[in-house]
Amino acid sequence: MWLTRPLAERSTRTFLGVLFAALTFALMLAFFRNEMGFGGNNGLTDFRDILGFNLRTDATRLGLFLATGVMPDAWLFALGGLFVLVTVFLPKGIAGLVFKPKKAAAPANNSDSQEATV
Repeated sequence: MWLTRPLAERSTRTFLGVLFAALTFALMLAFFRNEMGFGGNNGLTDFRDILGFNLRTDATRLGLFLATGVMPDAWLFALGGLFVLVTVFLPKGIAGLVFKPKKAAAPANNSDSQEATV
């Protein structure tokens, strides 16, 4: 029951809720006032191409309509498949391809040099 929880647990959850609400509001204000350089709430109105395809052509509009309007559930399967592929084939993510860890040098084995002198 809510009244039986310790006060610290209730106050921590309340504090985190208020904190995230304040951060969300602050980011919304920064985005809409264009203080972050994204173009504000109307910065996306000058889209001309997506992935190199001109949005004003009928073929691109038909493709977007099919991808989002006719087969909206396909996105769920596409994103799920992408998740599985990345998890299986890129366990360290895309950053693992770029930042490969350097192998440590093997320690010198002095036992071979001691056996040769004996």
